[in-house]
Amino acid sequence: MVAALSSLVEEGALTLPDGVPAEVTVERPRQKGHGDYATNVALQAGQEGRDQPARAR
Repeated sequence: MVAALSSLVEEGALTLPDGVPAEVTVERPRQKGHGDYATNVALQAGQEGRDQPARAR
């Protein structure tokens, strides 16, 4: 996940003013209807970019 984020930043497809998070948590959601995996990367990107997660692009 971190490598994918790094590639997006290098390509210019993603801007993270404070850089790519050093660690990203990936886990299985409690409810199967919520998908196979869940991650906190949107919250981290929003926090590092000083923006709300929905606006972090």
